[in-house]
Amino acid sequence: MGERILPNNTSVYIASRNGNINTTIKVMDSIFIQKKLPMPFNFLNTVNSIKLFYVAKHFELEGKAIFVDRFESALPQAFVDVKNGKTVLLGIVTEAIADPKLHREKFGAGEIEESSRWLLLSPKIEGVVPIAIIDELKLSSRRDTQSKTVDLFSFLENNGNDFLFKGK
Repeated sequence: MGERILPNNTSVYIASRNGNINTTIKVMDSIFIQKKLPMPFNFLNTVNSIKLFYVAKHFELEGKAIFVDRFESALPQAFVDVKNGKTVLLGIVTEAIADPKLHREKFGAGEIEESSRWLLLSPKIEGVVPIAIIDELKLSSRRDTQSKTVDLFSFLENNGNDFLFKGK
């Protein structure tokens, strides 16, 4: 964001398929393995919406804050906000389990990835040249459709011309 100040009513949307999995593992380990109460800070951080609090507090935002499990779930509401003249900070955060063996056991043998990617969606931002202009958003209503969010961010980072959300 640099020195840019966001409007006070900016909405924050965060998507994460596995939430704050490492903190949850620590808390469960304390309760069930060590038979102790979890550390208070760890316990509070098991609530996924705490991420929203920290982001909103950092940028001094008072707009709506929503945590969802899929990036695709946040997009329609984010675009409604933008069409209504509001700015939206939209992020997708992926956290890997600290233990690679356990991570592969739970999520498969592929590459272990952690990421934090963000979009600033706005009807207009003073002094900023947009990297993409989205005129229309169409999402499939099929339950098994997943967008390729990594492809979307690659497209935006490389100043692509068109992007189509494709299902598997």
